[in-house]
Amino acid sequence: MKHQSSTQQTGAALLVRYFCAAVFLLFTFCYLYCMEGDLLAQAQFVFSHGKTTYSILVGAIIITAVLQVLQWLMSLVLHVPSRWHALTYVPSFVALTMLTHLDARAINHFAFGAWTWLLPLLLLIYLAVIYAIHAARKSRRKAQKVHADESNPLLPNAMTMLLFILLCGGTNATSDVYMFELKTERLILQQRYADALRVGQRSLPSTARLTNLRMYALSLEDSLSERLFDYPQSFGTAGLLQLSDTSRLQHRITADRIVRSLGVAPDSIDAQTPEQLFAYVLQHHVALADSLQHIDSTAIAQPTPFWQIIIDRPQFIHRQLRRAADYYLCSHLLRRDLMAFIDDFGQYEYLYVDTLSVRPLPRAFREALAVVSPDMADSLTLQHHADYVTMRDTLSDPIQRTNLTRRRFGNTLWWYLDNPGQ
Repeated sequence: MKHQSSTQQTGAALLVRYFCAAVFLLFTFCYLYCMEGDLLAQAQFVFSHGKTTYSILVGAIIITAVLQVLQWLMSLVLHVPSRWHALTYVPSFVALTMLTHLDARAINHFAFGAWTWLLPLLLLIYLAVIYAIHAARKSRRKAQKVHADESNPLLPNAMTMLLFILLCGGTNATSDVYMFELKTERLILQQRYADALRVGQRSLPSTARLTNLRMYALSLEDSLSERLFDYPQSFGTAGLLQLSDTSRLQHRITADRIVRSLGVAPDSIDAQTPEQLFAYVLQHHVALADSLQHIDSTAIAQPTPFWQIIIDRPQFIHRQLRRAADYYLCSHLLRRDLMAFIDDFGQYEYLYVDTLSVRPLPRAFREALAVVSPDMADSLTLQHHADYVTMRDTLSDPIQRTNLTRRRFGNTLWWYLDNPGQ
């Protein structure tokens, strides 16, 4: 009977070990790979000053393995009963929580925050609990008593592991918006612009940097002026570009990179505001396009690589010019200066008129024309604008008017013009 009881206890102990290991490995890998990968990639980028890169898949595998080895060492050292086997995962869960309990301040300034005093306190409490378990076990052995739950240790271990998982995930201090920034930046660098634009698309909170990244992705897809108001615009022209965002040690996509995507070296621009910068870029491309009209490619005996690109790919200049015009004209809309938009739109309208098709003007521009120059707007946009005005004017309560019009017209210039505080 004693031999059979010992065999059962050994089998139960092995079941507990395998169960806890499977739960921990599955949770840790999924947590690191699916949720915290971008955060750790940003931390490594900043801490290494951009000299190393982080692979989300490889990193998740390595960290998970290291934390499991840490648990194995704790199990060898502590010798806790099977009923409390899950407690050997405490150091691993604490390490995992510390590793993912980061925000922009902690990463950029290498600040540990509350962990400077919380970690020693948790260590003392943990050691005290382990000591109490061993003391209680010795007292039971002296009294020749067997704990009632020794034969079925799976349930308490399962409950303990669930508690650790909830604490690890529930105490995460990283804001959703910051995670949106990191993921959007990564997807843009991978040239997955459509995926980047879907990150946090239904979330109203945003930051100027996140808006910059979204506008950059839209520009790379040549749809900035079409989908400008598909995202919250709470920062005016700073939502298009923050001139102060130049730290290459903190961000892989900076304001300089965005400006370079428009075909101009940022060092050559002396601008105090985004509007001035966009105006300079646009004028630069207009002058370049005008000068190319007078170049006879057959007169160039040995074209340089630059001129060869220009001669062979005339659409490249047109595309850069249109991107610059998008940023410049959209800056007028975000400043709610429709008269300036109308004055400049007439000069660059030819960039948006495709003589080979019936493609309409970008949506943001059509909506602006419906407000200040209805004779230039199409009938569908005018009807849509009339529907908005009717709905807005029939709702007397300000809160109700804001919420209801947002649901139907929140992605329009008209809603943006009427709700400057949103």
